[in-house]
Amino acid sequence: MLSTPESLSVPLSRVAPFGLSCSAQTKGVRMMIDVILIGTAVVFFALCFAYTQACDGL
Repeated sequence: MLSTPESLSVPLSRVAPFGLSCSAQTKGVRMMIDVILIGTAVVFFALCFAYTQACDGL
């Protein structure tokens, strides 16, 4: 049986911070950060590819 902070009578100040909660808003923020990270990686590798193509042309 899993215990929750409510069943342990833990004060709210001792519950996990907002970043560790599983609310819908947190999931949306986390997904947006993932999209930004993947987009940044794609742009980085595209720029690396363009740079190597430009250097080969010299």
